[in-house]
Amino acid sequence: MATISDIAKASGVSKASVSYVLNNRQGSVSAETRERVLQAMRDLNYRPSPLFMRKHAKKTEVLGVAFTHPSLTMLTDHPYFSLILDGILTATTAIGWDLILFTTSRWSDFHKAMRSKCDGRCDGVILVGLAENTGLVEVFKERGMPFVCVNMGSDIDGATTVDVDNEAAAKTMTDHLISLGHRRIAFLAGQLAYPNAVARQNGYMTAIAGANIPFWPDYVPAGGFMYESGYDRAMKLLDLPPGDRPTALFCASDVIAFGAMAAVKERGLTIPGDITVVGFDDIPGAKTCEPPLTTIKQPLAELGKSAAEMLLRHIDGVTDMGETIVLPTSMIRRETDTAPKATV
Repeated sequence: MATISDIAKASGVSKASVSYVLNNRQGSVSAETRERVLQAMRDLNYRPSPLFMRKHAKKTEVLGVAFTHPSLTMLTDHPYFSLILDGILTATTAIGWDLILFTTSRWSDFHKAMRSKCDGRCDGVILVGLAENTGLVEVFKERGMPFVCVNMGSDIDGATTVDVDNEAAAKTMTDHLISLGHRRIAFLAGQLAYPNAVARQNGYMTAIAGANIPFWPDYVPAGGFMYESGYDRAMKLLDLPPGDRPTALFCASDVIAFGAMAAVKERGLTIPGDITVVGFDDIPGAKTCEPPLTTIKQPLAELGKSAAEMLLRHIDGVTDMGETIVLPTSMIRRETDTAPKATV
């Protein structure tokens, strides 16, 4: 494969002159030199690499998307990520831009990879599901790379963030359960390394405290956002004596709720007759599971679309970094919540 050095040698010019021709810098070389270089490229069947062209163009017309969850299976197993990606694709497809997806399974590798990948192959990066204290925000700042953070909270200095009010939404759902008469409400949180997980737990705690319901640590077992975590924690809560067993399970994601519902059914209990189960996200399976799940709807595709549109404005210099966008949530009531049994 021919190189720039080969073209320079064949046309009798410097590599800098070849670069001027490749980048179409008018006036940098004479018309005669330009034609000699172009003829040498034709003779040697030279094709510049896409990365070279992108690095030397004003814009690559490519956005990077960094899913920073340490488990790559989250991309395929959890609709949360695919729905956000759908929204990003909606925005970029509309203007003919492409995407590069950055993934890795270990935080240390991701740090190293992101530093090396801020090399001109994309014009900006959308960070999705970033955990606290990873330092990746600083990586992009030091590289001067425009970026937008999705579902990370709004207190990131100098960063543009797109999110929902996770704390207020979780409080709304907990208040709803309290209004139905529940006092023994368990909360199955996500991984508390993630700001959205912390915010949802805070919303639950605020509502419990506001209703003067005694806090019981066993009702807030640690875990993650996956199905298995919901199943395992629900099983342990169902092992409590009947008088201590929660009458409602508030799950910090629909996927957690699906696991919890499987545990409840395996124990021969009914939903919502014996126990209420509610979720968060309103992914597609929430309306088709049996029974259909009461949940908090956050506009996942719109989060992705808004993030991409804001990043494009940053790249064009229309807006400065540092804006906070908060999209609305709503409670979707279906068939998994009701008042607790009077005898429980």
